[in-house]
Amino acid sequence: VRPTMTESADPRRWWILFIMTGSLSMIFIDTTIVTVALPSMQHALGVTQSMIDWVVIVYILVLASLMALGGHLGDRLGKPRAFVAGTIAFGIASILCGLAWDGTSLIVFRILQGMAAVIMQPASSALVIGAFPPGERGRAMAAYAGTALLFMTIGPVVGGLITEYLSWRYCFFVNGPVSIAVAVAAILLRPRDASPARE
Repeated sequence: VRPTMTESADPRRWWILFIMTGSLSMIFIDTTIVTVALPSMQHALGVTQSMIDWVVIVYILVLASLMALGGHLGDRLGKPRAFVAGTIAFGIASILCGLAWDGTSLIVFRILQGMAAVIMQPASSALVIGAFPPGERGRAMAAYAGTALLFMTIGPVVGGLITEYLSWRYCFFVNGPVSIAVAVAAILLRPRDASPARE
């Protein structure tokens, strides 16, 4: 019996795992990297404590509430295309966050950042699954999720260093070049679409 697309191993699978893990790490670290920078943001933008708290809350709310929609968009657009689009949008939204001029603009751009993340994340996990044969998927997904969780854990430390030596704005600006590198790598690798074939 000839192996199906999702049962055979992609020879580029470890590179795909590396790129997709980088994208998930970027999403996860953005849930915590800003926490230490919030006082600096509040002072620079002149906003209340309750408004600055929404910089963290709104991003998590969007991730939690729209992830299923992101998966649906990936099914409609195709996982590779959705991943690249989400990654580029995430980078643009991150730069806009860094350029925010008041609390409202920062919260709006964080919403856009979260929306880009929910397009990128379901596609990235599906691409990892599609690149590995069943016997290797458990190990691949453990590396994929575990590395991202590690980045989320060290987010406050990274955010503190960036805020101390640069500016809170670079907590967002750093996503720009990372997003470009991830998107270009995904385009060059051309990971296969593991979406189920439609009849």
